[in-house]
Amino acid sequence: MSILGDMANDYVGIGAAAALYGLPVSTVRWWEKQGVVTPPVGPDGKRRYGERELRQLGMAQLCRSTGLMALDEIALITADDSSAIERRHVVDSRIEQLERQIAELTAARAYLLHFATCRHAESTECQFLTDDLRANTHWRFFDTPDLLSAARQAYQVTGKASIPPVN
Repeated sequence: MSILGDMANDYVGIGAAAALYGLPVSTVRWWEKQGVVTPPVGPDGKRRYGERELRQLGMAQLCRSTGLMALDEIALITADDSSAIERRHVVDSRIEQLERQIAELTAARAYLLHFATCRHAESTECQFLTDDLRANTHWRFFDTPDLLSAARQAYQVTGKASIPPVN
């Protein structure tokens, strides 16, 4: 039998399945142990990857690379015994996480774009930074003209050196 398996039986071996997605065979074996894909085993003891299992591997690869999902989430999505509600919950949760990350990355990009063209010699003199600090940190809770006054008030209010971060 060739490395591609016996096409008359509509399956390929683990090497061909891994090669299709540019994965090491060890990764495919690990994903099997994690329940991401469950290929049938032939009488010779070798895994047999048919169209269904190749699709499961492809979904797993896409979820890892584009959705940055954990293997337990992927296993739930690819499992035949998962309910549509369970799958939807995992997907919706991941979408929410990605949207938060996109917002954070967008804000980081805006800072970098601003600082790349900021006319101030020192970023500490930049009004853009001042406005953003006032809007997105605990400074917004204090009616103070500057960060020093806000820091002093924050310490007086909490009685400790740190207060929970702003989300």
